[in-house]
Amino acid sequence: MTDFNLQEQLTEDESIQVLAQCLGIDNLQLISDNPYAMRAIKSCDNLPLAVALIGGLQLKTVANWENAISVIENKDVYTRRGSYDFNLYGTFSLSLQELSNENQDLFRLLGVYANINIPVKSIMTLWKHDEYNTIRLLEELNSKSLLKYVARNDDFCTLHNLMVDYLRTPPNAQQSQLQYIKSLHQILVQRYYEQCHGKWYQCKNDGYFYKNFCSHAIAAEADQILKALMTDFNLIALKLKFFGSFNNIYHDLKSVSDYLRAKEEDFQMYEEFYSFLRKNESYFDLEAKDFIQFILNCNRQDDWIRSKALQAIHEPINSKQEYWIITGYTDMEVSNLLWIESKTVGKIGWDVLPACSSPFPAHFRIVSTNDNTLESCCVIVTDYNTSEIIYQMYLPEKEVISVRMSPDGQIIAFQIQWELHWNVYKVDSKERINFVNPNTDEIDVFEYETLEFCTAIADDIILLTMPWSANNIIIWKVKDSTLEQVSQSPKFQYEILDCTFLPNSSNIILRCKKTGTTNFNASTNEIFPNECYIQIWDSSNWNIHRSIQIPYQINPQSHEYFSNFKNKLTYPLQSVKYIGGQQELILANYQNFLGLISLENDTVSKENLMDSLQCIYRSNRNIEYVAVSDDYQFLGLCLEGDRSITIIKFTAGVIIGYVVLHPAENMEYLIFMPGMNHLFSYNRYQTQRLYRYDLRDIDLKWRPVNNKPICNDELQDCNSENDSSNAYFSASAFIDNKPTVIQLTNIIADCLYPLKLVTHQNSGSSNEQVVKEFTLGFGDGPISLSLKYVYNDKDGVACKISVPVDYSAEELRITISPMALAMEATQTIWDDEDVTLFEKYCQEGKECYLIRKGTQTVMINQYNGVLMKGHKEVFKALPYIPSMHNLDKIWSVKYFVFVDEWKKSINLHDITTLECVRVIQSPHIKPWKIKSNHDQSVFICQGWNHEFSIIKGIVSSSDEMTK
Repeated sequence: MTDFNLQEQLTEDESIQVLAQCLGIDNLQLISDNPYAMRAIKSCDNLPLAVALIGGLQLKTVANWENAISVIENKDVYTRRGSYDFNLYGTFSLSLQELSNENQDLFRLLGVYANINIPVKSIMTLWKHDEYNTIRLLEELNSKSLLKYVARNDDFCTLHNLMVDYLRTPPNAQQSQLQYIKSLHQILVQRYYEQCHGKWYQCKNDGYFYKNFCSHAIAAEADQILKALMTDFNLIALKLKFFGSFNNIYHDLKSVSDYLRAKEEDFQMYEEFYSFLRKNESYFDLEAKDFIQFILNCNRQDDWIRSKALQAIHEPINSKQEYWIITGYTDMEVSNLLWIESKTVGKIGWDVLPACSSPFPAHFRIVSTNDNTLESCCVIVTDYNTSEIIYQMYLPEKEVISVRMSPDGQIIAFQIQWELHWNVYKVDSKERINFVNPNTDEIDVFEYETLEFCTAIADDIILLTMPWSANNIIIWKVKDSTLEQVSQSPKFQYEILDCTFLPNSSNIILRCKKTGTTNFNASTNEIFPNECYIQIWDSSNWNIHRSIQIPYQINPQSHEYFSNFKNKLTYPLQSVKYIGGQQELILANYQNFLGLISLENDTVSKENLMDSLQCIYRSNRNIEYVAVSDDYQFLGLCLEGDRSITIIKFTAGVIIGYVVLHPAENMEYLIFMPGMNHLFSYNRYQTQRLYRYDLRDIDLKWRPVNNKPICNDELQDCNSENDSSNAYFSASAFIDNKPTVIQLTNIIADCLYPLKLVTHQNSGSSNEQVVKEFTLGFGDGPISLSLKYVYNDKDGVACKISVPVDYSAEELRITISPMALAMEATQTIWDDEDVTLFEKYCQEGKECYLIRKGTQTVMINQYNGVLMKGHKEVFKALPYIPSMHNLDKIWSVKYFVFVDEWKKSINLHDITTLECVRVIQSPHIKPWKIKSNHDQSVFICQGWNHEFSIIKGIVSSSDEMTK
């Protein structure tokens, strides 16, 4: 088929070129001199497809030309289509008549496809042809310009949209077009069914089936097949591995739900499944892409979803694989009621806090970073609903410290560490937006500490900047590819601490203080004024709307306000938020209590502090983050080191109730979705999970406040060092199912030998450390010191402990020396492999312990961290350095298992290859320690708060389930 431009109409010269190319004629004059050819071109209005089809007819005689022209010029109403004043479909029919009846029928079947690239393998299924005969026919159709065939590794063809319309016209005038199109879809669905015999996961990935088959099943009204497709978890698993995201799964589930809803049939199970996936998406392991294990990790209900996952395990595709199911859960409270979605935003703890657009334009977008500070560092913009990457800029080894996004999602800004300016870009065109110097009208680079977008969606995108001098604010407007200055505030006499636009407004709120307020010098007893000013300005004319003076710090015991301060034990003003409505209020965050202040006052003085500052919340922990919804109905806050979110509800500035949410993990950041009562919470440093809560839930039970502050002082710190260490010492009682004395000091807890004890401790001197080996007597027998090695911690120590496999035949052997000696290839007490292992895995550590038993090896550091695990000649550093108490066993029979406390996951590594074979991470358990039975078929998982869960293995079998 001629590769013509699919424009609406060609010029006469272009039509001549297309026709000549189709006819294989180099001399264009031969076409120009042929009156029949020129009449045919004119008759089809220079439509590219029609001209190409005429060329594909390979007309030779005058009779052939006259017959073709007669068909083209037929003005019969039925044969004319659209705005074309000629017989367009008649032109198509001329080409089809050149085919055999069988090939005409096959070609008409292609009307089931849309105007997209159609993989040849899918056409093979539709036509029930082998590859050779399929390609032969496609080449013939291509030569007649009926379609375009592209031969390459992934062969495909395309149909012009006009040809698709033609192929969807019933050849029998008695049949309705809707019924005919439905029959085409039914044929395609039936052909795929015949290929896999109803086991849909066995359908080959032909480049079309995974992405498009569901829409054909809907069009065919194949309800039973749709149910099988949507509940075939092995098929979904394969699609996830192919696409790498849930987008296609979400699209299909919503399409099926909408289809069934329109038919007034039951669609609830698909909505339930869709909601489950959206809610738990962030727990899907993108590396393993194991969908069935993901379901077992996240679904604690005994419902059809779990049942289908268990059934899928025993299909042949999963033969002999082992899966894990959590069969016993703790009573850990997780707020499932409001939590509706979760996503992973970012990859590592250095990634920045994300920013988002308003959800109401065409696209709801999020800007963040991936792999911040690393070689693969990039700023990335994704579509929130589809996770599609819209924009990506690589910044190798740069540290992005902040990102911003315009409310329409079209512009982003980011700042890089040690660079004093902001970078602003258009998202869709990836074009840089430059600041224009108002004095020279030239592009310039300005150094700004702060950049914030106006959240009001308007024709112009407005933003503010604050220079590093923190003494004024500049308003800018985006114009094409530049930022033009709109206005500039007067110079402020006080230092601006922070400033931003009020929600959906051009007004600006700023917090400022007198210079030196936080710089108390105890040695000179210098005193500074304890004053902070909160002001609201109209940025259009720089008139001040509101201003109030409040204390910058208050007394932590009495919450009193003092004019000057010397005491370091004070609560500083961490942040302020504006609450609008009938009564304008300021929400002041004084580190661990929140106070409301009316803007009707001008000053909060020492005398009227307790009357003016209404304490609404207090805690024995620092308030880490506070967010207010843009309709001022909700306030959200999270505490430092606490797994809870408190939501306070307002009406007309009055608190009417609160509720405490219990997320699956600690949160460091809260933000309300613009224009909606949805709250985002984000765990930046550990899991990079973004959770979404719907605060409009009608079942939400708001607790009354009874005109008293909401108090969180009853919270206890369950993560204290003493608490965790007690749990640790009470855990390990056996090694390899043998009664063994376990050392309770600093290191090598599980590497002991019956009646032997190896300890590491400080000798009492500031720099001296000592490693000791004790021999324990039977019964009441004495304990004797077998080895004592004293070293200076500056020199470090390298220690190898060889644990015998046969306790009765061999003794425990210890080799020990300064670390420097273990790194030298010329030494005599260490073999070459030992030297290599110390050099590769000690990570510049001063103390390393290499412990071996039979074919297994482990290396730990002075902090109990496991640096390396080995089996025979295979050695591997772990992606996360677990502590010894995070391990199941050092010497295991099947898996090397440890808990990643950072990611809150249980990791199972094959004991021989040391490759990770399973990752168990669930919102319903928070693992800290893990212990198994001898054959590692059952695990007991302990959390920080001494809660326990049971995890059992399931071996795939076509006959039965083995637990």
